[in-house]
Amino acid sequence: MNAAELILAHLEAAGVTATVRDGRLILSPRDRLSPELEQQARAFRDRLVAWLSWPEQEARDALDISLERIGRGCPDLAGLSLDQRRVDLEEAINVASWRRDWDAYITAITAYEEHCLRLYGQGAGTP
Repeated sequence: MNAAELILAHLEAAGVTATVRDGRLILSPRDRLSPELEQQARAFRDRLVAWLSWPEQEARDALDISLERIGRGCPDLAGLSLDQRRVDLEEAINVASWRRDWDAYITAITAYEEHCLRLYGQGAGTP
């Protein structure tokens, strides 16, 4: 469990709802918010906003589109399973998704697609 999940669990246990409106973290009702919990929410505000704002379907769609382009552009994926750089890039996608870091997620997907198309795309040599 990451910090955002942990703080959200504590907020929920206290009966406090966390939402995001116009990029701002809204905690309500305020009278159920202990000073300690408020301090934690402030300290991790950016992570909480990112966590609560994660566009799940948009993230899935972005990955699906990239994988479809790779599938169309890479007729020969021989060596794919032995490609450590590909594995590292997949890990970067997974970590960014787990952290709900949109910029890192899109950057990792783009790097993954570029890597696969460069090494396995039509006209590419053997990796």
